[in-house]
Amino acid sequence: QITAPPAPPPLGRILRNALGTTLSHAVELSNDPRFLTGIIPSANVITTAEELSAFYQCPLDGGTLGGAQVLEPRTVRHATHEESYLELDLTLGLPIRYGLGFMLGDRVSLFGPDNPAAFGHLGLSNVIGWADPEREIAVALLNNGKPVLSSHVVPLAQLLVEIGRAFPRGRW
Repeated sequence: QITAPPAPPPLGRILRNALGTTLSHAVELSNDPRFLTGIIPSANVITTAEELSAFYQCPLDGGTLGGAQVLEPRTVRHATHEESYLELDLTLGLPIRYGLGFMLGDRVSLFGPDNPAAFGHLGLSNVIGWADPEREIAVALLNNGKPVLSSHVVPLAQLLVEIGRAFPRGRW
């Protein structure tokens, strides 16, 4: 169920182009058991905040999770090394730095301000997971519903700033 008013123009058009359908139809499709149990790369992660944080902690720990080597250190380097600098993301309409596996942080980014070493990804509508090796943190912000642009955006931006303040770079 959508928990916010419809996205205003031009955001509504950008969102429809990115999804290939309306947001309400995408939400309806995402609640279908086939979507929830199928494998759709970059489209249907079903997880908890704890699991998503563990996923992002794994590269911070050299590719290990629970004592097991899940990713080779080389894979971590490739996934987090900058491959494109402030490329215009045609879905978001924003300039984003990219590695081979993740969106990358910057002075201003989806992961808050002043985090050039951060890497992560944005999910459908304000679902965000990332890790920042300079702050030694892995973060998962998950919501229910699909608010795109509503009154929650300002507190969300404030939360990202506060996370950065609570965990200063290089202090750990």
